[in-house]
Amino acid sequence: AEDQEALIVRFVNLTSQDQPVRVRLGTAQLGVTVTGAEQVNLREHRVNPLEVVEGTVTLTARPSEIVTVALQVRPKPVEPLLQQGSAQDDSALEDSEGDPR
Repeated sequence: AEDQEALIVRFVNLTSQDQPVRVRLGTAQLGVTVTGAEQVNLREHRVNPLEVVEGTVTLTARPSEIVTVALQVRPKPVEPLLQQGSAQDDSALEDSEGDPR
């Protein structure tokens, strides 16, 4: 989104009936967590807030409707790969001859 820190998802209902829609990011692959969502218009102005439940946004797309959703995301905390102070950690920082990298 140009005016806000959000990921924009846009889709269209090509059917002649209301269609239930679930939007869910592959947050593990993207390294982000969805913290909020709102439906916006094509100019990305707010239309209505949407509830996020366990990373999923659910809404209904009306017939022939173009739907735009703004997802607020934040980076997932990075888990440390090594614990400091262990012998295993020190050896991981040495090359095959025992010299520090």
